[in-house]
Formats: sequence, structure tokens, C-alpha cells
Amino acid sequence: MTILALLNRAETADAVLRAAVELQAILGDVSIRALHPRPDVEPDFMPTEEMMLPERRAAFEADQDALSAALRRVAEEQLPYDGMVERRL
Repeated sequence: MTILALLNRAETADAVLRAAVELQAILGDVSIRALHPRPDVEPDFMPTEEMMLPERRAAFEADQDALSAALRRVAEEQLPYDGMVERRL
């Protein structure tokens, strides 16, 4: 069995991962997978009303890179590799 921890916000990642670790302790022989889905396009972008300028795309990518890095740090703190936890963020 695998526990899937969906990480999409830095402010909730710690709580989500702590809950996954607690559930793992209760269930026993299960693994935890942390998943951070990265949107390909900016969710607030309205293609019928706006143009995706290179500057806006670069800012969106930079924001996503920063979020991914923050989530990776939280996952590495909360999910020490012990054979039962997979860290592939």
C-alpha cells in the first residue's frame, strides 16, 4: 500500500506530510509518495483576454521553481529515507 501526499502549497506541506507519517505509523508496512503537480500554464491566464508574454511566462516558471524547491525542503525534513519512504520530488 502507498500513501500519496499531494503537495501543492508551501503553507500546508508540513501538515500534509506529518499526517502521512502518522498514518504510516498506524498502518505499518506502507510507503509514502510525495507528489507535487506542476501546472504547465498559469491557472490565472485567460487566453481569450490576454497574451502570454515572455516576461510573464518567465515569472510564472520562477514562481513554480521556488515552490518546488520549498516543497522539496519540507519533504526532506519530514520524510527521512528509511526504506519505507520514497523521496522523488
